[in-house]
Amino acid sequence: MLNKATLKAMLIAATMSVAFSTNSAAVTIGAGPGLRGTLADSAGQRLNVDEAFVNLGAGTYDVLSFDFLANNNPGNLMGFLATLTGVNSYTTIWMSPTIASSAGTVTTSFGTGTEQFTLGAANDVYVGFVANSNFVLFANGGFTDHDNPGSFNIGASVDSIADGFSNPQLGRTYSFSATVEPAQVTIPPTPPTADVPEPASLALFGLGLAGLGFVRRRQVK
Repeated sequence: MLNKATLKAMLIAATMSVAFSTNSAAVTIGAGPGLRGTLADSAGQRLNVDEAFVNLGAGTYDVLSFDFLANNNPGNLMGFLATLTGVNSYTTIWMSPTIASSAGTVTTSFGTGTEQFTLGAANDVYVGFVANSNFVLFANGGFTDHDNPGSFNIGASVDSIADGFSNPQLGRTYSFSATVEPAQVTIPPTPPTADVPEPASLALFGLGLAGLGFVRRRQVK
């Protein structure tokens, strides 16, 4: 029969086995597809990084989705997340799979745990995209670092450097964003420990054994 101490230990272990995160709130990085404008731009393959950023703490994060709004079909594109490592220079910490885009809003969702990145320390995180673009819908306001990339293009990988922007701090905001949240961490349950007899219980047990021995000796005589 389980005593109170054992039941309490089992309850604590069951509670700790539930998955949890330090901050489960999802965060959107970038302007997002809700930002609409009336102008369009077409200059072939292009790279843009939103200069607005979100500061994230150290840890592992799930990328839940990448959203993109185009006035016309921009062709294939890749979203990415990056940290600023110099003046108009970014190092990628996550690259999306190639996305076959289309006109209008395209939301690409990722399963939990399938697209992740890790920050060793708190850092400002930026969102960007590279696309074989025809027309990209944008709205005035805000800033992007904008370029028609040469070496940085679709197929780039994590730890790639995007720099040499021909139009840094371009005065327009493209409609794209990424949504991230801290990855969940599961602590395995701790098995309950066996009850350790108290000293008083051991003393009584010893007296009982001694009494049984005394009675047995008297019966033998």
